Amino acid sequence: MDSLNSWTTRFVAGSLGGAVALVLLFLGFFGFRQLGLSLNGAIALTLGIVLSIGLAVGLMALIFYSNRSGRDETVGGEHYDRRG
Repeated sequence: MDSLNSWTTRFVAGSLGGAVALVLLFLGFFGFRQLGLSLNGAIALTLGIVLSIGLAVGLMALIFYSNRSGRDETVGGEHYDRRG
């Protein structure tokens, strides 16, 4: 279980780091001036992108954690048969 927590933490950190790197790469190559945004608009756009990706990554990490920890099978007190 401890290795599962560290895997989830590495997954979230790596995914968020990749998302931030992509936004900074886009900003470095193209900038937000081509979009016609002011500084406030560029900050809002960047925060919206990063937070949306962060939410998606966090929810996917919770799905993987729930599946791998075996807690899905114990909900409701009955064993779930995956065969059919």
